[in-house]
Amino acid sequence: MAKVVAELIAEDSLAEIDSARMARIGRAAIAVALVPAAYQVLGVQVGAGSVQLGWCDLLARPGASVGFSFDLATTPAEQVVGAIADHAGRLIGDNDRGLGVGVAAPGPVDRALRRNLLSITWLARRGLRRSVGGGRAAAHGS
Repeated sequence: MAKVVAELIAEDSLAEIDSARMARIGRAAIAVALVPAAYQVLGVQVGAGSVQLGWCDLLARPGASVGFSFDLATTPAEQVVGAIADHAGRLIGDNDRGLGVGVAAPGPVDRALRRNLLSITWLARRGLRRSVGGGRAAAHGS
């Protein structure tokens, strides 16, 4: 465990904090805390005719954000996904500390499976994954 903690401290993912109040039994312990800015996560909110994207730290505090609107009646889903990928690429830039992308969309929910009944995980999932640079896509409850 000490080696793992040392590696995380060395890469600035964890920081030592004041441990003056910690009980001293056995080997001296060090207290550590997560460094919120060590990594980021991209959140995408797909709404009815609008999309919001936000680049957040590990405490879900928003940094850069952007949004756009689209016409529900005339805009194909693939075009919306392409626009999401373009905006995501600009937000992420050359940042190599991103952990993942979370996508939320409104609709009726199957509470037992925690799954949106109007799932957007069809063809767009593959296109978005390719557009933002790979990774693993997972649907809630699957």
